[in-house]
Amino acid sequence: MKINNKGVTIVELLVSLALLSVVLMFLYNLLSNVTFEKNTDFIANSNQANRIDIINTIENDLILDNNIEIDKNQTNDNRLILNGAKTYKIIITENTLAYYVNNSIQNTWKIKGGKLGKINCENSKGGTNTVDNATECKGDKGSLNITCPSNVITALDSIKITECTIPVYTENVDNSKENNNTLDDITFSFIK
Repeated sequence: MKINNKGVTIVELLVSLALLSVVLMFLYNLLSNVTFEKNTDFIANSNQANRIDIINTIENDLILDNNIEIDKNQTNDNRLILNGAKTYKIIITENTLAYYVNNSIQNTWKIKGGKLGKINCENSKGGTNTVDNATECKGDKGSLNITCPSNVITALDSIKITECTIPVYTENVDNSKENNNTLDDITFSFIK
């Protein structure tokens, strides 16, 4: 006797539900990503590669030259001059950053859909030692007997790390001069 199979088995039902759930999860993730990017775009993705390139280029040069000072006579809101073994110059306009080494231009970057703010290099740490004739601790090689005079300095006392920030104001949510989103900013540091 032949049975008429017009229904679905439990296995077929489970497989179809699993496939349907995978497709629905994919659509949900796709739509939620599009909605998030459209409504709450906090980071200027179009400038992310530029920002990384700017920071890497500047910091790679400044790391090699580890005794840098800001030339306060020539530095202003739109220009930063750093003197070390070489002279480093950063000049910004409304949406362009130009980087020079020894008055030779190295690179120019354009910030898409954004404006650059004033250069701020007021954040520093360390560097409290200003004495040229400071003494260090002395001890016998391989011994734990170490004597330190009263005017001893530590390694951190002679190192000053300065952090410079160039704000980037884009058309993203919560990113204006009054309310800066620091995720878009260009931040680099150097050692004196």
